[in-house]
Amino acid sequence: MKTLIVATLTCSIFFLSCKKDNAVQIPDRQFTLSIDSLKMLASTIPGHIYNDMTFVNATTGYAVSRDGRIIKTVDGGLRWTELASNVTFYLKRIQFVNNQTGYIIGGDSTGSYLLKTQDGGSSWVKSNLNNPEAGWPEGMYFLNENTGFIAGKNYFKKTVNGGATWTNAIDATTQSFTDVSFKTNKEGFATTWSGKYYKTTDGGITWQAAQSDVSETLKEICHSTSKSYAISGTTLVELQSGKASSSKLPTGIRRLLFLNDTKCVAIGQHYETGFFPYGDIHLTNNGWTSSIKKSYSPFTESLDFTAIAKKTDGKVLMLGTATQNTPVVELKY
Repeated sequence: MKTLIVATLTCSIFFLSCKKDNAVQIPDRQFTLSIDSLKMLASTIPGHIYNDMTFVNATTGYAVSRDGRIIKTVDGGLRWTELASNVTFYLKRIQFVNNQTGYIIGGDSTGSYLLKTQDGGSSWVKSNLNNPEAGWPEGMYFLNENTGFIAGKNYFKKTVNGGATWTNAIDATTQSFTDVSFKTNKEGFATTWSGKYYKTTDGGITWQAAQSDVSETLKEICHSTSKSYAISGTTLVELQSGKASSSKLPTGIRRLLFLNDTKCVAIGQHYETGFFPYGDIHLTNNGWTSSIKKSYSPFTESLDFTAIAKKTDGKVLMLGTATQNTPVVELKY
């Protein structure tokens, strides 16, 4: 078991991303993120590697794993139950558009798939996305129950009927897309491997190509109160302008979650001497001009942190990976 988990972590250490909880940022009220406010919860979460997590309210949340598992909590992350996904493939992203309707993307060598629930996760319907490349899509964003987008290798698609059918969001493409996300119901972005990205100001009816001032891969998209970003290495690229920020991210960051324009939480890992990595949580109060970090021991606490979500104003939850369990850490601010 230890060998499998460490091998998986090693393969994914360079994967960087931004969390897309774009509807939850709060204004720059007076609060300070502090390492002292991090607490490891005594959670009954099943021990797997979770790629993504989301909350529909302060108590009800969901997470998806790399082996097809969907789990749900109704008490803010203390106790979790496994739902009947009826799949065993890699699940990449999860999003709920209301308390009952949610979507998951995933896939394997047999194809790429969408899972949909309309009863709060009690049942899930699987549909084949029939994408040109098998395996999981990279990005997904639904504006509402009907209109949604998925992005991946050689495709960028749109649905207007809740995933029943899909059409090309732009002309047929051979580009590798890394994500799609909307800051508002009108303003959205889709990123690629080449530093090129697309933006819309009409809710995805039309998309305009733009080139950032970096040529490397633009990873997943995240939103602060007033701006949208994508990560390229340790660089934040502002998508409204395509310009790279002068503030550099710490190395080893996997995900970002902005709380407003200056306060942000990041998760990831780093290596020291020895074979096992240390799980990391980074906090900044000034837009990454500087940051503070808490590292967790790989032997007793966490090898990595892989999923992050805001539960409610004042609380963020993070899921980690250890050799035999899944650490759950809560940040209060």
